[in-house]
Amino acid sequence: MSSSMPLLATKLYLPPARRTLIPRPRLTSRLGNGLTRPLTLISAPAGYGKTTLISEWRASDAGRAFPLAWLSLDEGDNDTARFLTYVIAALAALQPGFGEVTLGLLGIPQPPPPQAILISLVNELSGIEGPFALVLDDYHVIAARPVHEALSFLLDHLPPQMRLVMLTRADPPLPLARLRVRDQLTEIRAADLRFTPEGAAAFLNQAMGLTLSIEQIAALEQRTEGWIAGLQLAALSLQGRADPADFIARFSGIHHYIADYLTNEALGRQPAEVQDFLLRTSVLDRLCGELCDAVIDERRRTNDEGRMAGEAPVSSSVLRPSSAVLEYLDHANLFLIPLDDERRWYRYHHLFGDVLRQRLREAHPDLPAELRRRASEWHERNGLTLEAVEYALAAHDFERAGRLLDPIGAALAARGSVQLVLRWIAALPEALLQAQPRLMLIHATALTFANQLAAAQARALQAQAAAPHDGSVAADAVRGWANVVLATTSLYTGDIAASVALAREGLALLPSSEVVVRASAAALAARTYQLTGDVSPPVEEQVAAAAENALASGSLVGIVSSLANLAWLYVLQGRLGRAIATFERLAGAMPTPGALPGVFNAISYYFGLGYMLRERNELDAAEASLAQGMALVRSAVTAYPHVVTLGHIAWARLWLARGDIAAAHRALDELDALADRLGYFPRLARQAQAARVQLWRAVGELAHRHQAKVVLVSSRACKGSATPP
Repeated sequence: MSSSMPLLATKLYLPPARRTLIPRPRLTSRLGNGLTRPLTLISAPAGYGKTTLISEWRASDAGRAFPLAWLSLDEGDNDTARFLTYVIAALAALQPGFGEVTLGLLGIPQPPPPQAILISLVNELSGIEGPFALVLDDYHVIAARPVHEALSFLLDHLPPQMRLVMLTRADPPLPLARLRVRDQLTEIRAADLRFTPEGAAAFLNQAMGLTLSIEQIAALEQRTEGWIAGLQLAALSLQGRADPADFIARFSGIHHYIADYLTNEALGRQPAEVQDFLLRTSVLDRLCGELCDAVIDERRRTNDEGRMAGEAPVSSSVLRPSSAVLEYLDHANLFLIPLDDERRWYRYHHLFGDVLRQRLREAHPDLPAELRRRASEWHERNGLTLEAVEYALAAHDFERAGRLLDPIGAALAARGSVQLVLRWIAALPEALLQAQPRLMLIHATALTFANQLAAAQARALQAQAAAPHDGSVAADAVRGWANVVLATTSLYTGDIAASVALAREGLALLPSSEVVVRASAAALAARTYQLTGDVSPPVEEQVAAAAENALASGSLVGIVSSLANLAWLYVLQGRLGRAIATFERLAGAMPTPGALPGVFNAISYYFGLGYMLRERNELDAAEASLAQGMALVRSAVTAYPHVVTLGHIAWARLWLARGDIAAAHRALDELDALADRLGYFPRLARQAQAARVQLWRAVGELAHRHQAKVVLVSSRACKGSATPP
């Protein structure tokens, strides 16, 4: 499966059932029966065994027979594109190749409206045969409204064979009341997950190897209220104690305080080396031996002597490799959850990790940042650049984060992760951005893709002014890139002359190594004929050469812009067949069938092709293409004013040809409102007025329009202008 971003396979792995698991057939049966409804919600605070319940059910005969996709969520999944990408990756485990069309829509700078992406996803979900379930673990980390809205849409349009299971500490902002009324919701909550006295006895004495009396078990069960994590912490603290009754008598209180007290007790009974390991590795979202070695202190990183037996106590006098410590913690059931079958990757139980991080901050306030910096270094060395940036930002090592972002930021934005790049940039100090022009240009590029043209232009000018005046290749590259951003914003605000001039200056400055930026510059510079009206063979050769360069660069933005530009030149030459063939070539150059709608400037394709098809009286095909362009305009993506004007006029003429006069008027009314709101320049207004006059004439209304004569004169003045797609 292709993806626009590296994916962590450990997020797609359901932790296996624990060796110390106490069977709970009542709950697993309830879970299995609940999968007859669209949504199963398992909602309870930390430590109630939500994930353990799924693991136990999965280990049963019924669970093994039910196809299950698993996704563990984290804070980064608040980005809608990343969330949906991981959802697709999880489901692809059930059906290889699943989601390629939707991934194509996600992996481009300006995806189509969210609903279009979700419709594509639902259509692909409908193609998975037989019943299956998608499990979203830790959904409480999701705070972004767009992600909640996407999930609500999926719930409303879930294919009949699909089930959704959510594990969360807090109820999500979804229409749960409506689902309850319709009997479409299964709920399992803290009261259901608590251990009964019988379950507590089995867990403490059988699974944890204690020999507590009925009274002692009852006291623990009562004080923890059946809270599984509390019982596990108590059991760990009780192991090896001569007087368990005294220990049981001394703790009480709400879960938060029990957790702190018992975690301290459990930690305090571990060897010094293990305590140190737990605290220092608590900053990691996921752990493996190599990563832990890189993060904890130099003594441990250079020591590889000895092995640690699974159940044997650890000597604090000898430092062990991290992989051995992880193996020990796994066998000791010390809140370590495996994330793969090989038990190479782990994470801490969330509650346990929270307490460890709090203790680390209290004991060593300055250490977490250093540990996260080391984690960033390890992820960079291992090619996990996105994670390296996240750890650097968490460490407030902004210089490092900026250095990591520099070579990947523009490419990430161009592949659809615009919001991720904007979030990273927003986390960097403004002083750092001002000192590093390339970071400002990454920001400007992402802002352009986000349709924030004024902000993009301002950032590009800042970068240009900050570039050193030393004649170096690096300085020229900055100025050249800034010119390309300014050329793009000029084009999309209607100043073709400035756009062409800036693009030419950019090409002269950019080194050959800046392949993608040069392709964009060439596509912009090739619009000279729109100023002169010269569409002679030499000009055609120049425009065609820019298109070939864009194709060679692999830049989807450059491919769409340059080939649409070439197609329009063919239109002005009167070669409609050649123009349509060029648009077909453009569509064929996309990496996936669904990629085109979200590419920056895709409106040029849909409106340009629709215009030509209408000219050839292929009305059904023209309507399909123009409708897609109208949808993109209404979703407020960055749009070239000439193209928007051309598309609305073609849309009006299409409805006129179909005899729907009211729809034709609405198309031009919509264009007028858009032009007023965005400040389209006078020549475009005259073109719209000319189209209105032609519509009046066509329906015999000209005699009733007093200003028509004046407008008609204006329309003749601009007849023959080279309007580009």
